[in-house]
Amino acid sequence: MMTRLQLLALGIFLAAVALRSTLLGAVGVLLGVATVVAIQWNRRVSRSLRIERKIATTLPWNEAAELEVRITNTSLLPVPWLAVEESIPPGIRTGGVATQVLSLPAGGARSLRYPLHSSQRGYYRIGPMRLATGDVLGWQTQRMVIAPTALTVLPRLVPIMELGLPAALPFGPLASTRQRGEDPARPAGVRAYQASDGVRRIDWKATAHRNTLMVRRADPAISPETTFALAFGTADYPARVLHDALERAATVVASLAVALLGRKLPVGLVASGFDPLHERTGLVLPQGKGDAQRRMLLEALGRLQMAHEGSLWTLLAQQPLPWGGTLVVVMSDLGTDELPHVLQLLRRGQQVALLLLEPTPGGLALAQQRRLAHWSVDGRGSPKANHA
Repeated sequence: MMTRLQLLALGIFLAAVALRSTLLGAVGVLLGVATVVAIQWNRRVSRSLRIERKIATTLPWNEAAELEVRITNTSLLPVPWLAVEESIPPGIRTGGVATQVLSLPAGGARSLRYPLHSSQRGYYRIGPMRLATGDVLGWQTQRMVIAPTALTVLPRLVPIMELGLPAALPFGPLASTRQRGEDPARPAGVRAYQASDGVRRIDWKATAHRNTLMVRRADPAISPETTFALAFGTADYPARVLHDALERAATVVASLAVALLGRKLPVGLVASGFDPLHERTGLVLPQGKGDAQRRMLLEALGRLQMAHEGSLWTLLAQQPLPWGGTLVVVMSDLGTDELPHVLQLLRRGQQVALLLLEPTPGGLALAQQRRLAHWSVDGRGSPKANHA
């Protein structure tokens, strides 16, 4: 398809032939040649540009970061001008010029830097990036689009000391009243001797080294699982506090799960929110422990968005919850509609603990009447005193 300049050059040349004007013909030829050169120049330059975004795929909450866009011209021709427009979501952008114009020599490179600040948990798409380049006179313009890059801002973490809970968590395996024997095949170091310890447990080598009686420790023979069940739908919380409640819910689940994982205990997650990465409602993270589980759990909570459909109770009914495990349900309040679902979970062998984000006196009284372990979560995402 001919461009306007090519049509203009052809028109001038035809007019020159009709008028038998040598000068006008030369102008038409020169204009046509210049147009062809400009088109080929732009095509070669645009194909030789290499664009690279440099940024981590995840950012901790409330940290400063920098997005670097590296532009390299791999051709033997210079780039007279290049306009770069990067799209940065407002939730992580701190300022700076989103559109910049630059030039590149043959084989040259340039880095553009954009300051970011992860002030809001969420799943962001940086881009698309739009570029435009052309010749010096602006006769020809070549446009390009670079696909977006995903970035997840992790939820805020509150140290367990600031959660208003004792160092030994008041729910889950650390609070179980059932005695769990230690497995000698899973050594976990040594500790100081106590009067109740048997002589066979004394570690004589460690005793001689520390000049005090030391006994061998081992991990429990059973490491019970804790599953966090997170209500994350628009219908799960009052509209006036919806956004705030969802953020508090993500904070408290992330903080408590990280505390359990730090004790080398298995943790899982069931959430009724929307996962934009997989584009589906309902997020399930199977039981696991260690650094890999910590990373996957925080990333899942970071990208989780409110859902407009689906129910946490329906999602839980579809999950094979481990018998005897602890299920921490994070929701707005306990009412007569929620109570049958909680009782059903108890019948499934779950040790249920409730974290209520918008509790009412009636909800607290109902939980007390049913002798359910429950806590209310304050504005910082910290559980308050146990009312059970």
